[in-house]
Amino acid sequence: MENAEQNAPYNRDVIRKGEDILRELVLKSRGMVEYAMVVSPEGLSLFHYLPREYDPDSLSAATIAMIGALTSALGILGKSGYLRLDVALDDGSHLIISPLGDYALVVSTVKSPNLGFVYFIVENFSRKLTQFIKTNLKI
Repeated sequence: MENAEQNAPYNRDVIRKGEDILRELVLKSRGMVEYAMVVSPEGLSLFHYLPREYDPDSLSAATIAMIGALTSALGILGKSGYLRLDVALDDGSHLIISPLGDYALVVSTVKSPNLGFVYFIVENFSRKLTQFIKTNLKI
């Protein structure tokens, strides 16, 4: 469990349970979601389910940069908060970021996903993950 060692302040059991939740998200997506991860406010991968070879911390840092840019743009427009950030990629897949308090859920979809279903899954698991983080990380 390499991720637990990278994020030493977090209990290995908590990391494992978080990864189990993400695995469940991917499985319940009926093949629509390829991977999922939870990113800390510091830009680190808190826990992830990445079946492919990705560097979770690089992806986490890039995600936090996108969230920072979005937050700045919203501030300029006099707006605050967002429900999700959906980046449609040129291959037809999507990168979706959903806020979990100070943390964020990141999911990547397959090409041409059923977005209504993916949004439904992401929303349901966002609530579950927010509660999990509040309970287990004492935020």
